[in-house]
Amino acid sequence: MSGIEIYTVSDVNTAFYVGRIEPGSPADIAGIQTNDQLLSVDLKSVSSYTLSDLTELLKSSDGKQVLIEISRDKQKLIFLIKLKRRI
Repeated sequence: MSGIEIYTVSDVNTAFYVGRIEPGSPADIAGIQTNDQLLSVDLKSVSSYTLSDLTELLKSSDGKQVLIEISRDKQKLIFLIKLKRRI
């Protein structure tokens, strides 16, 4: 798990945002913040994913590394997080 809960404000699922970060999670440790806009996951634009797809991708295999590009305050930031199993 990444520790990221995401949501969309569009009926066509073209914009996804971080709604919540689990304290102590890989996303929290990396510095991802609530209200960051997701732009891409593993270099693939989030516009090619559904909300369900993204949620499953961010909960996939323990130890998998995921490259996440976000937009925050008109800046693009890239994070590499290592997914971990929830205990």
